[in-house]
Amino acid sequence: LNDMGVYGGPLTACFQPTLIKFNTIPASEMKLSNYPNPFNPSTTIYFEIAKPQNLPQIAIYNIKGQKVKTFSNHLIKQSANQQIIWNGTNNDNQPVSSGIYYAMVRVGDVCVAHKMLLLK
Repeated sequence: LNDMGVYGGPLTACFQPTLIKFNTIPASEMKLSNYPNPFNPSTTIYFEIAKPQNLPQIAIYNIKGQKVKTFSNHLIKQSANQQIIWNGTNNDNQPVSSGIYYAMVRVGDVCVAHKMLLLK
């Protein structure tokens, strides 16, 4: 993990073993990808949850592990296959710089992260 430049913060939990509690979704039953990758100016983030039980939380983190974008609950449904378009902006609707970003989907105690590259 250290070679990615992510030290501490909420993103590192996705790269550490997670204890699966009763009635949670195993990480193997969650899929996350984006297209295109690399992208400019926007990308579509696809995620699949085999057995949706809780509303997923979707966020974008920079290489430092800082949250730059949180997707609101009205964009997220409790269904197996979903997609969200990220237009390369932060929570203040300001464009972010070129670089590596991570999309993270969290459902309960389980999270999955996916690396994306924004080129300008």
